[in-house]
Amino acid sequence: RIDGRARPDAPRLAAVFTDVSPRFGRVRDLVLPRGGQNPRAAAEIDRLLALVELPDPDAPVRRLSRGDRQRLAIARVLATEPRALVL
Repeated sequence: RIDGRARPDAPRLAAVFTDVSPRFGRVRDLVLPRGGQNPRAAAEIDRLLALVELPDPDAPVRRLSRGDRQRLAIARVLATEPRALVL
C-alpha cells in the first residue's frame, strides 16, 4: 500500500530494474501478470498505472518510450507493496 502501511508478508526491500523487455504484450499484463482478469485486480492495475502516470493499460509495451518503461517497472515493484524501494 502506498499509504505507509505494509502487508505483513510484504518484502522488506524491493529494487527497481528499469529494463522492461519490449517483447512482452500489454502494459496491463506486466503489472499484475496473474491477476488482470478479475475486477479487483483490474482496479489495482489502474490505480498503480495512474500513480506512475501511465494512462493506457492496453498499450503495447514495445511502443512505450524509455521513460514510460521505467515508470512501468516502478509500477510492477509497487504492486508487491514493499516496505522500502531502491531506485
